[in-house]
Amino acid sequence: MAIGRLHIGAFNLGIAGGAWAGGLVVEGIGLAAAPYIAAAVVAVGIALVRLSGRLNAAAPQMAAAE
Repeated sequence: MAIGRLHIGAFNLGIAGGAWAGGLVVEGIGLAAAPYIAAAVVAVGIALVRLSGRLNAAAPQMAAAE
């Protein structure tokens, strides 16, 4: 049950962080730059997912204990 609450807390922290960062972008650079910053964030996210997949495939897999 505690793990579920941790996931909910991380999700809410991500929402708050995204709103805060978006506010900084709009206030500092301007509203017109928001889509470009969002596209860059998505590109970084995709790169991290691909890197994670490569690292997972390269790691030796341990057999489950029966």
